[in-house]
Amino acid sequence: MEVLEGEEQIPGTYTNLVMNIDEAGIDNVTVENPLIAGGVYGITFDYNTINDNSLGNKYDELQGCVDKLQSEADLAIGRQV
Repeated sequence: MEVLEGEEQIPGTYTNLVMNIDEAGIDNVTVENPLIAGGVYGITFDYNTINDNSLGNKYDELQGCVDKLQSEADLAIGRQV
């Protein structure tokens, strides 16, 4: 899994994510989406080749990350887990 990094932002600040997607056989596509600092976002590409098992496995992996972050956040503010 690749994690993108950048300059810190004040939580709640709006910014834009601009991606240039270049794929063989098609013109370059630019995608721009607004983001809010502090939000959690995912980018997926659906090539119509994702089966139910793959999608379920990725969901479980993402949920594991969410649970870990929540547990770390709870510990950071002194809540018992």
